[in-house]
Amino acid sequence: MEATSSAHEQILYALVAREVSVLAEHQLPSVPFDLPTATRLVLQRIPAENKRHTFEFDQDFLFVIIVEGGICFLCLCRKTAELRRALGFLQDIAATFMEKFGQEAYTAHAYALNSTFAPILEQRLDFYNNDPEAMYRVDK
Repeated sequence: MEATSSAHEQILYALVAREVSVLAEHQLPSVPFDLPTATRLVLQRIPAENKRHTFEFDQDFLFVIIVEGGICFLCLCRKTAELRRALGFLQDIAATFMEKFGQEAYTAHAYALNSTFAPILEQRLDFYNNDPEAMYRVDK
């Protein structure tokens, strides 16, 4: 299935979860997939250890994942996107999320942090999709 989002949108969706409990997520409005269903299946496959993962989705997309301290930071990006940009985005939202919520991330109920963090995900998606400076913020 080919997405109809504009070409500059390389990172299309972001999620923060603890195991299979989604704490916050944001999807660009132009994405035609039922990503909440797909991501719940992906979350069941992710080991809890601190590690990076990628999973193919459809023919043209990848789930890129960082797990840190039992918290999963996930995004969906086009295969044509630079993996470095997706990883930088995830590092950015991981640092922001943990700074903002800390220990609350380990006790919050599903979607309890969504109203606060989804707008931040939206803003960071916009930055990493549109600002040429985004690549310079990425850790090597």
